[in-house]
Amino acid sequence: MKLLRRIIPIGFAIKSILLITTAVLIFHLSVVVEIIPYKHVWGGRLKSVEQMYIFQAISIFLNFLILIVVLIRGEYIQPHMPISTTIAFSWIFFVVFALSAIANVSSMDSLESKIFTPVAFVLAFLFLRIAIKEK
Repeated sequence: MKLLRRIIPIGFAIKSILLITTAVLIFHLSVVVEIIPYKHVWGGRLKSVEQMYIFQAISIFLNFLILIVVLIRGEYIQPHMPISTTIAFSWIFFVVFALSAIANVSSMDSLESKIFTPVAFVLAFLFLRIAIKEK
């Protein structure tokens, strides 16, 4: 963990997560307004537009939660929440994105597999970095 702290500064990890999450939000909004076909999300398993709206709403909510947690962790916003709570969320997001990277490998949609497997892996790694307490 000491090596990870040395290789990736926490500020870089925070800014990278904010940038990637913003791009992912734009992607999800593009799916909702049907610029991007919904067959390219959720492993190609969605069967209807109604399913797409439900799953995209969940994705958008979770991405906003990620933004809020990372903004707090980076001290860009100051809510009445202990830093330990944001660290706990960071550990949860690390696990979620690590599992997501594994799941994306078996995606029925090759586009999702090729693009979002590396994105999920990078986010997992970055969340691991911000979950590690500073000295």
